[in-house]
Amino acid sequence: MPRVKKFKLYAGRTLEVPKGVKYSFIPSHMQYLLLYTDTKPGEDFVKVPEDQLSREEHEWLLGCKYAVNSAAIQKNQQSYTNYLNNFLDNVEKELAAEQEKINNNSNNDNTKPKAKKKKQ
Repeated sequence: MPRVKKFKLYAGRTLEVPKGVKYSFIPSHMQYLLLYTDTKPGEDFVKVPEDQLSREEHEWLLGCKYAVNSAAIQKNQQSYTNYLNNFLDNVEKELAAEQEKINNNSNNDNTKPKAKKKKQ
């Protein structure tokens, strides 16, 4: 499976987007600039934990993640298709093995003599 670049979330007090950054967002309060990038944007920016985002910022970030993942899948479509096919083949084999175990257990239960109950 091809390696996908690791993107990180950054915030900075400047409203100027660094060169080469594709995903940027200025929240409605305009106090800082958010960047979602696979390169370190510079000393003016710090990493931001996703759990500190407002709803507006979180929705923007989800859109960025969707765009990044969609582009990676399109770029490596054959690799992802092969990976998913292999995964489904393995699931099918595991399900068949589990079904075989269940069938064997139920057959063993049917062939064992049943104990007679004693009358009291």
